Amino acid sequence: MNQITSVNNPLIIETAKLKIKKYRDRQKAFLVEGYHLVEESFRLGLLTKVFALKADDLEMFSCPGYLVNEAIIAKLSTTKSPQPIIGVVAMPKTENTRFKRILLLDRLQDPGNLGTLIRSAAALGMDAIIASSDTVDCYNEKVIRSTQGALFRIPILYRDLTKEIGKLKEKGFTIYGTGLKGGIKPKPVEKQDRYALVLGNEAQGVSPEINRLVDRILMIPMQNGVESLNVGVAGGILMYCLNQDQ
Repeated sequence: MNQITSVNNPLIIETAKLKIKKYRDRQKAFLVEGYHLVEESFRLGLLTKVFALKADDLEMFSCPGYLVNEAIIAKLSTTKSPQPIIGVVAMPKTENTRFKRILLLDRLQDPGNLGTLIRSAAALGMDAIIASSDTVDCYNEKVIRSTQGALFRIPILYRDLTKEIGKLKEKGFTIYGTGLKGGIKPKPVEKQDRYALVLGNEAQGVSPEINRLVDRILMIPMQNGVESLNVGVAGGILMYCLNQDQ
């Protein structure tokens, strides 16, 4: 265990840069706050450093640990009321060709929605998430907090969705889109061995370019004059329906 007392310590300055996306991408690492996320990342072998206000909180971790003060925790934190422990976590390796159930995200912008969908996808049996390059960063601090650790449990890739859908079709995937009219109900839907579900931007939905590539449109029936659902809610319903009995 090491002790750091200055916010100008080179390690603290470099670690604080992980609050910025370009530095996260460069270092392939991100910050997590609080006991739950730090311990979860440690159990999965992803925790590389930990900073804490109490020496006792560092004893359970085999990675480098640093005893720091409240000023340093505040510098590393992204919240108004910082947690007493902060970890540096390596981005999980995400390359895998054996995915069978994939969630495709087209230009999502709200961190809360992305966090909800990551958590739901991990819980409801999806194998991976592939997001367009202009979807909000999954290592955004608001996304991380809303996933409650599910971020560590499902691969997340950022790709050109048009190209990815073409590759998936070559592998025999059925591509499901979403719409408010003219679609089929998600239950019952003939079970597919390989499929991908596309969810779109909160305001604009799935882009026309992507919609032209889908095989079938799914529509959630609604009552009482409600025209649409939040994308996080709709995605959870559709993933549950598509993965039943699989």
